[in-house]
Formats: sequence, C-alpha cells, structure tokens
Amino acid sequence: MDNLSDLIRQASAAETDGHVRMEAVQALKSVRLSKWDVQALCAALEREEHPAHRAAAAQVLGYHRISEAMPEVAGLLLELAGRERDPGVIRAVAFALRHREEVCALLDHARPEVQDEAILGVPPSGSPLKALLDHFFRCRDGGRKVRIVARLRGAGAGTLHEIVEFLLTADLPEGGGLAADVEVLLEAFPQEDLFQHVASEEEEITRTHREIWSGIRRRERKRMLMEVSRKVILEGPSLSLLNLLLRRLRDEESFHHRNVRFLRQVFNRFRPADGPALLASFRRLGEQARGAALMRLAEILAVVSRALPDRRAEADALLRSWAQVAPEVGLRMYHLRLQTPSRRTT
Repeated sequence: MDNLSDLIRQASAAETDGHVRMEAVQALKSVRLSKWDVQALCAALEREEHPAHRAAAAQVLGYHRISEAMPEVAGLLLELAGRERDPGVIRAVAFALRHREEVCALLDHARPEVQDEAILGVPPSGSPLKALLDHFFRCRDGGRKVRIVARLRGAGAGTLHEIVEFLLTADLPEGGGLAADVEVLLEAFPQEDLFQHVASEEEEITRTHREIWSGIRRRERKRMLMEVSRKVILEGPSLSLLNLLLRRLRDEESFHHRNVRFLRQVFNRFRPADGPALLASFRRLGEQARGAALMRLAEILAVVSRALPDRRAEADALLRSWAQVAPEVGLRMYHLRLQTPSRRTT
C-alpha cells in the first residue's frame, strides 16, 4: 500500500507538479487492486488527515467499481460517509457507491453536490428506482428534477413500465403540480414506448393494476397518466412513433377502433420535415395491405394529405392507386371529402 499511498497523495495534493499529478492519476486508474489494497484504501478514507487524500481514496474505489465487485464494501462506505464532515469526500463516496442501492441513502443529503452525485449512481430499476422517483416528486429544485430525468433518459421500456407502476400505486399529492412533474418525467422516454405503455387505449394498465386501488382513485390516476402522455406525444410526434402506429393500424382492426380519435390528432401534428418519409411509409405499407387494412390506412392518409398541401397530389395519387385495388377505398374517400377538412393546429 505504500506505493498506493504515495500515488494518492501525488494525485490529490495541490502542490504536486501537474505532470507528476497526471502520471499518478493514470497509475491509479491502471493499477490492479488486491483485497489488501481495497482494505487499505478504506482505511485511508477513514484515517487520512487531509480531505483531498480521503476523497482520492474514495475516487479510486469508485473508478474500479469496487462496491459492485465486493458488495461488503458498500456498507462500510456508507458508514464512513455518515461520519465524514467534508462534502467533497462524501461526494467521492457517492461516486464510489454508483450502481449500488446504498447510494440512495445520500439522495437526501444536506449538500446539493452530494445529492447530484448520488442521482447519477442510482440503479434505474427496483427499489432504488422507487427511491429516486420518490425523491423526484418531493424535490422542489427544478434543476435537480432535470438531472433526475437525465439519469432516466434512455433507460428503456422496462424502466418505463416500473415508473408507470409506481405512478399508479404511489401515494403522491394530487393536483396540477403532479401532472406537470409527470409530464417532465415521461418526456425522457421514446414516444413509441410511451404510447404502448401509457397513451394507448389498451386494457393493460387495468388488467395489471385492477386490484391495487378501488374504483375512482385508480381510474383518476390512470386517466391523468394517459392525458399527460398524449400531451407529450402531441407536442411533436416522432417519425418512429408514426411508423409504429401505421404498422399497427394496418395489422390490427381493433387498434383502429380503440385509438381512431387519437390517431387523427397525432397525424395532424407531425413535423412537416417528416412528410416525405411518412408518405413513403404509407406507400410501403399499402403494398402489403388489402381491403379493410387499406381502408384504415387511407383514412389516416387523408388526414396527412391535408397537412401537406405541397404533396397533396402525391397523396391523392396514392389513394387512387389503392382505390383500384380496393374499390371501397374510393367510396371512403368520397365520404371523407364531404366532411369539413380539419385545420392543422400549430
């Protein structure tokens, strides 16, 4: 450990020459830590007089992810954090506890820099995710909420499913503030996942959670989640979501019946720059559709064509080609033209 102690001091001492400091940092990153080295680093974290040296010891443990490889170290680190007074050292301990449930204990630390480091290390699943979500809804710091959302961004559909379950079951304050927080949270996830897990008129939420709450309270929370998720989507539907909706529209008649009103809203809000790619998707999917499936695609294509005046002729030509394959498409288009065209809202 003597050499390790020297490297820690060289890497953390303010008076160390810059070149020497960088060499010490690189050496600490490349060293293979033995069990005895880990014990010595924990001892240094507890006993070193200078806080910079204690912080460096914790950072070495964190860089090598020792608390994951040796779970027994996590409890010791948390205990040492409870006795530590220097916020820089506690922040380094939070870094050393990344990806461990124990880091959740530092989410409510008095120092904001410690909280922020803890947020970065919370595993996005299971009880740690619930602790992070609980912190999110209790927190009144807008910047910290943004950092929590950034931590969850890209976490995947499994995490979104757990978040939906939390939102349906957690005891949260009702009101406009809750809906605003949920909106910020749901914006972190891909729209196609958001639609399939929350916004679609499906029975999955009801089937999964019908026994959790009785009656009105459960229905109200579910309604709020659906409304907020649809609001997020309608602010700018992604092309990947639109393509997903078109595939399901072609393949599932019941999907059309359950979601037709929302489908018309979504396809009236797409980004004009996505228009050419969207028309190409209609063309490709239409080649593999017949009868009722073409009818469903044609109904939504009529909505899209009204929002793309520069490509109206291309859309109409596609509709005419479909009518030759399925005459009922032509009849449906005739009925749609009798209706007042909806105006695209901006």
